This record gives sequence, structure tokens and C-alpha cells, in this order.
Amino acid sequence: MRVVAPRRQPAGFTLIELLVVIAIIAILAAILFPVFARAREKARQTSCLSNLKQIGLALMMYDQDYDEALPPAYIDYDQSGGYSDLDLSWRASILPYCKNKAMFICPSARSQNQFESNWTTDVTLNCGYSGTGVHFNAGPPTPVWGMSPGYIAEPTQTIEVFDGFSFIDGPGSNSHGYVRSASDAAAMRHNGGAVYLFADGHSKWYQPRSIKCNATTGECWWDCE
Repeated sequence: MRVVAPRRQPAGFTLIELLVVIAIIAILAAILFPVFARAREKARQTSCLSNLKQIGLALMMYDQDYDEALPPAYIDYDQSGGYSDLDLSWRASILPYCKNKAMFICPSARSQNQFESNWTTDVTLNCGYSGTGVHFNAGPPTPVWGMSPGYIAEPTQTIEVFDGFSFIDGPGSNSHGYVRSASDAAAMRHNGGAVYLFADGHSKWYQPRSIKCNATTGECWWDCE
């Protein structure tokens, strides 16, 4: 008579083995999650570049229809002498050329969507992008808005629109030397930098201190001279 040995039950994981597996998973997650986050933000950055490219094309079409003049920073619709709730910004001026208010929302700042919902009181409404307001006062350096692109000395080095929060952004100062602060959330919106549209129509990502505005040489990407 053959004796059959009892079937051996498979041994389960020990507590130490289970903890080792959990630790390995946690380490892999810590390594991969930042990579995934950067990849996701890179995709949003690419979408932002496309938005600004489209805005640049709309500005060029406006320029062709309005005797080679860029839109004013805002239209004093209520004749108050200054910008107010009832006025319209440059965004409303070029809206007929892009026909898509969602274009003004940066994919990394979707909460800045007031312009999309109500552009009829546009000046005070936030969106994903700002016009150049660093050199906005009268006198040199001349502000970009409302002028003919023919007066822009270096279109490839003159910022028109960039990642921001209000319709016009930057201090109203005509002195060179302005550096966008790294504490500005919009300046660090995409992987430690932001996207900028230049007067020649190209858009590009830069870190805050990569934007030139030299007080010694006078070279400044924030004005047209």
C-alpha cells in the first residue's frame, strides 16, 4: 500500500517581506510622481505656447485691419478718464479674430477664467495672460500697446503678452532694470518659468531672470525701443 505524503500548504508572506515590498513601492512612487508631474506640466506648457501663438496671430490680423496699429491697452468705454469696470481691454479688441475666449486661459491657471464668462466688463477681469505694462507711462521707453509695429526696433526681442493674471501687468515704470520676481506665481507657472509672446509672433518659455532689462546697456525686452 502506497503512502501519500500530506500536501504542503504554501507559505504566506512574512511581515518583513511585506514591509520590504511596501517600502520599494513607496520609493518608486517618490521617484516617479515628480517625473509624471513635470511631464504633465510640460504638456500644459506646450498648450500655453499654442495659446500665445494664436493670440499673436490675432494681434497681427487686428494690426492689418486698423491701419497697422496694435490695439490699445484698454478702451475707455465709459469715458471716465481711466480704466474702470465698464472698459474693455486689448483682449476684447482681438476677440473677433480668435473667436475663442478659452484661448485666454492658461491651462496651468484655469481659475483665471473670468474673461471667458463675462468679457463685457473686461478690464477688471483676470485671465491667464497679461499685456506688457512694465513700460506703460508716457515718455521713453515707449509702451507697446496702441502703436504701429513698425516702431518696434527689435520685434524678436519685444514682449507683447505673457503668463500673468491681469489685463496689464508689471510696474508702471519707464526705468530699465526691471526683473520679474521669482515670487510671482505666474512667472514660475510652467516648470520654474513662464511663456512669453514676442512682437514678431513667436512664443517661448523663459525663467524670470532670463528676460533682459539691463539698466546699464538699455537693452530691455519689455519695451519697443
